[in-house]
Amino acid sequence: RTAFADASGISSKNISTAEDIFKLLRYINDHKKPLFDLSGLREYTLSSTNGIKKHTWININWLADDERFIGGKSGKTCEALETMAGVYKLKLSESEERQIFIAALHSQDRVRDVNLIIDHIKDNFVYGTAINRGKSTAATVENGASLYEALLSPSR
Repeated sequence: RTAFADASGISSKNISTAEDIFKLLRYINDHKKPLFDLSGLREYTLSSTNGIKKHTWININWLADDERFIGGKSGKTCEALETMAGVYKLKLSESEERQIFIAALHSQDRVRDVNLIIDHIKDNFVYGTAINRGKSTAATVENGASLYEALLSPSR
C-alpha cells in the first residue's frame, strides 16, 4: 500500500499507511541505524579540507531541544498536511528507556499530535514491576499493561 514517486517526499504520488511507515521505521532501526543517527543530529557542520569554508545544517525534522527524539523524518504538503515518522526514547519504567515508533499522518499540527501520543503512552503504560504503596504486595506488569489495571489486579 506504499508507493514512492520521488525521494523528496513532495510528490502527491508518494503514498503510504501508518502500518507501512511503522514497518519502514522498524527496518531502518534494525538494518540501517545510521540513518537515525544522522536524522537525529541537532545540527552538523562540514568544513572544506583547507578549513576556509564551512556550512552548518540545522535539523528541522523535530524540535532541537527535545532529547527524546532519536531520528526520523517530518514533512508537509498540501495533500498530506503535516507528517512525522520518528523514533523517540521514553522512560516507561524506573530503570530503562524504550524506543517508541510514532507515525503521525495527515496532521494539522504534527508537534502537538506527537506530544499527545507520547503523553498518552507515558500516562497509560508501564513496563516492569509496579508497587502499590497502600498494600504490601507488588504487581508484575506485562508489557503494554496499564498501571491502573496492574494496581487493581490481585497479586500472584
